[in-house]
Amino acid sequence: MTQDYREAGVEPSVEDLMSDPIVHLILRRDRITPADTWAAVTDARRSLHRQRARTARLATLTQDAA
Repeated sequence: MTQDYREAGVEPSVEDLMSDPIVHLILRRDRITPADTWAAVTDARRSLHRQRARTARLATLTQDAA
């Protein structure tokens, strides 16, 4: 990993987590591939992006109506 994460409030990136050998051992134990994990991350990111876009559109509509 590229940073020291012992300080509260500092979180590793998904890329850092996925490059950790311990994470790979846990994935293997649970019979999950890194590709499965990345697919879930990609789906979550897309869903979050759609939700944020929808919220922004609603905020714009609300401002226009006021």
